[in-house]
Amino acid sequence: MTRDREGDVQKPRTIAILGDSLLMAGLGASMRDQDALQVLQIKDDWQDLPERLAALHPDAVIFDLDTAEAGLLLNLLTQCYGLLFLGLGIVGNRAVAFSSHAHTALSASDLVGLIEREVG
Repeated sequence: MTRDREGDVQKPRTIAILGDSLLMAGLGASMRDQDALQVLQIKDDWQDLPERLAALHPDAVIFDLDTAEAGLLLNLLTQCYGLLFLGLGIVGNRAVAFSSHAHTALSASDLVGLIEREVG
């Protein structure tokens, strides 16, 4: 349980991590240590992903920019309005928030801050 500055209990943010690349597996393990997060890892087929995301209601979706499945993003964006997608790439330590803003992300704490800024 986490509390905000006023001492009120905060609901944990739900994060969906797509894929099972080394980057996503490591990120999932690291983010599970963050009290303010509930982490869901979706490792298998992305065929019914829009329906699964609609059912899970995550605050953000994180995926590996360097995988073949990343090309499905445009389709997902048109089906999952209002959902924050974060693409992570090992090359250049980059995180791209698909509200078309690019951010530097070096740690799980950086990603939590990014999610808080983007989701509110």
